[in-house]
Amino acid sequence: MVLVSVSSTEEGNGYDWNNDFAEALVIEPNASISLVSVLFERDGDYIVQVGNNAFQIKMGGRDNELETVAVIPGKYNPWTLSDAIQDALNEKGLKRGHAFNVNYDSKNKQFNITTLFHQGKIDNIVPFF
Repeated sequence: MVLVSVSSTEEGNGYDWNNDFAEALVIEPNASISLVSVLFERDGDYIVQVGNNAFQIKMGGRDNELETVAVIPGKYNPWTLSDAIQDALNEKGLKRGHAFNVNYDSKNKQFNITTLFHQGKIDNIVPFF
């Protein structure tokens, strides 16, 4: 019997993982196997570095330019990362009349982004979230 182990091999990319099986996985000689599905859940901190800290969004009409939004590099937990994403979005959005709210849903392990649009630039912000 051959013991199969799968784990991450790179360092510094923000991912550290290892597969654990509840029971032994027996693979017959000359058998073919494939991964059908995977559930990937983060456990621990998010590491944001220059090079993986930016994304693009388009605000307003279809003809508007894409805006690059950059999160400040650092080490985050889900809640501080949602704050950092919100700050980065609002840095670009408030100039165009968009205010963003980003929160982390711990039950579903997902980030939710909502936006409020106001025609024109928002000068005096009253927090609504």
